[in-house]
Amino acid sequence: MVAEGVSMLSTKQSEWSGQLRTKGIDAVTQSLRDLAAKPIHIEKN
Repeated sequence: MVAEGVSMLSTKQSEWSGQLRTKGIDAVTQSLRDLAAKPIHIEKN
């Protein structure tokens, strides 16, 4: 997905690269699992 010229994939990659360097792949994997376990809420305007 691209919003205002910024790739969401690039944004997430940047977020996780720091965690990957400092805490390792297991921490990134756990973060992804935690995010996947959260319910999705759709806000209606």
